[in-house]
Amino acid sequence: MTEQEKSLPAGAIQISESTPATTVRAPNMPTIYVNNIGFGVSPVEVRLFLGEILPDIDGKTVTITQRLAVVMTPEYAKVVVETLSQALMNLEKQFGALRNIRPENRPPTQST
Repeated sequence: MTEQEKSLPAGAIQISESTPATTVRAPNMPTIYVNNIGFGVSPVEVRLFLGEILPDIDGKTVTITQRLAVVMTPEYAKVVVETLSQALMNLEKQFGALRNIRPENRPPTQST
């Protein structure tokens, strides 16, 4: 047993990239469409508010419906950013550059 493993709480295991893992999808896992993101950041957590923008009946205004909140540690948020960036770079290598949504055309975001 390593010194690091000895310092873990009783019943805890040390997980690394080499630790065997099985991914299981929950039967009630939701799938949502997102075209808006808001966020909140603190020293101990990052909150992502995923939403959908829909035009109102008058055609002059929109409603942003926040559909899901995801909360994670800042350290894990960094992993998410790095993983998503790599996945998008691979996608562009395979299929070509993604269109750039300019700030003036970008859906509004909300920060909390």
